[in-house]
Amino acid sequence: MIHAAKRWTADERAQAAWVGETHGILVPQCLELGGIVGGCEIVECVTASDSPWFSGPYGFVLRHQTPLPFVPLRGKLGFLRVPHGERPTPSSGEGSSPAYRVSPDSD
Repeated sequence: MIHAAKRWTADERAQAAWVGETHGILVPQCLELGGIVGGCEIVECVTASDSPWFSGPYGFVLRHQTPLPFVPLRGKLGFLRVPHGERPTPSSGEGSSPAYRVSPDSD
């Protein structure tokens, strides 16, 4: 799961705007904070990368990144366990991308 911090400082907003302008990415002005916003698989930890997103000294290589519906959840530094009832999980849905729901039965 990918967790968004509860606070977003003016410096972080300015950095996001710069990244958006530099890489042609639309950065929303209003973001949901303080909860789960996506999911991914961590496949490697690296100490160097040609990626413009790498700022070192360590970085995670991710795959299968997907946005998820926002689920409020108090965060903490480092990795955290997400309670079963608060984990967004894939469910069947119409359209080209999967729908997600909160499921108390997910592992």
